[in-house]
Amino acid sequence: MGFFPGHLAKKIVLPLPIVALLGTDIILPCRLSPLMSAEHMEVRWFRSQFSEAVFVFQKGKEETEEQLVEYTGRTELISEFITEGRLAVKIYNVQISDNGKYQCYFRKGDVYEQASLEVKVAGLGSAPHLRLEGHEDGGVKLACMADGWFPQPQVQWRDNRGGKLSSLSETQAQDEAGFFHVKALIVVQESSVRNVSCSICNKLLSQEKISAIDIPESFFPKTSPWKKALSGILPVVGILLGVSIFFIMKERKKVKKLLQKNKEEQKAKVNVTLDPASARPGLVLSRNGKVMRVENAGKSAEETFGVLGREPITSGRHYWEVKVEMEAQNKATWYLGICREGVSRSGWVRESSEEGFWIIGCYDGTFQPIVSKQSAAPSLGKPPEQIGIFLDCEAGDVSFYNMTDGSHIYNFPRASFSGPVRIYLPKQTLELHEHNYKTLSTQLKLNLNNWKNIDCSWVG
Repeated sequence: MGFFPGHLAKKIVLPLPIVALLGTDIILPCRLSPLMSAEHMEVRWFRSQFSEAVFVFQKGKEETEEQLVEYTGRTELISEFITEGRLAVKIYNVQISDNGKYQCYFRKGDVYEQASLEVKVAGLGSAPHLRLEGHEDGGVKLACMADGWFPQPQVQWRDNRGGKLSSLSETQAQDEAGFFHVKALIVVQESSVRNVSCSICNKLLSQEKISAIDIPESFFPKTSPWKKALSGILPVVGILLGVSIFFIMKERKKVKKLLQKNKEEQKAKVNVTLDPASARPGLVLSRNGKVMRVENAGKSAEETFGVLGREPITSGRHYWEVKVEMEAQNKATWYLGICREGVSRSGWVRESSEEGFWIIGCYDGTFQPIVSKQSAAPSLGKPPEQIGIFLDCEAGDVSFYNMTDGSHIYNFPRASFSGPVRIYLPKQTLELHEHNYKTLSTQLKLNLNNWKNIDCSWVG
């Protein structure tokens, strides 16, 4: 490497690493020390190789012949203080490919000097999308997914007290554009830890996005409180009977409090009711709007469709349960799920996600999702008596669960809800519905936060 003579610059001065947010503009400064004019010098910024030019200033003007294609039209020289040896290049619309080291180079005659500068590109991706994925190892399995982050983000599960929870597994993959896609799994073992959050953090920006979920208690494996009590008491029965009796009495008090808490929670739930104005002829609703009964089933094509929920759902995440009681469960045809507000509800319309219906049910004795005409509907096994439906409007996620054993039934591929949707209890093959009763249980709203930016430097 050549150097400027002693009466010229002894070094090139560069700033500390620059953090650049995706899509913004950045300035890469460079100056000679001591200060001197660079008007008649060659100045260039390049990447790892001299030929990988980002910007070249030579003979008093910009030279574009050597410039890399990806920087064409995205760079500008700031030469206001060139007589003092202070120059800078501005890069517009920062991209992931701009991440890394740059070299600043000055040359006059046969002598030159250069120094390196690092640019750290950072981007915030989507808010975490949380999904219940059924049971595993006696607990509830959750997935946390997010897209479009850079660089590789940090994932952290926490309970409602802020305590850290360990992931069961975590995968982070980069797409062709360089963005990271994250999926982390966790198994929540205790029904007492029902509120769980997942945060995705960009440590360069000290910002994170968080989503939280309240897991319905009915989703945890049903175990007797007395079984838990006895498992803790039996090992010490032979040692100290008095201590055993103490623990039994204490457990009874816990069970009593738990039962009282469950009663209070039931009172606090938000009711979901069916809309009598949407019911077609032949469907009779109870006074409380929770029970639908079929009477005088007709065969008119204009009476094909059933009943909607009273209130449209426009945003957020929601959960409700439907209980199906019928005398001929394997012969009757019935569906349940959601539909887009304003769908056609008369005539022979093929119900599918393409037409704005996201439903599952029984048809010709087969329990299956109702998919597009071009797709074969998979069999979902034996239909349960009680089905839970989870709806995430922003993520376009519609999930169905067997509330008898807590297992996962089916997830529709992600869909875009362009407007309000409603709970949908359709009615087809009318002659088979004489003894079909459907009861819509109380709705439970999941308590989730979309996202927020906070200082996450504390994340370990």
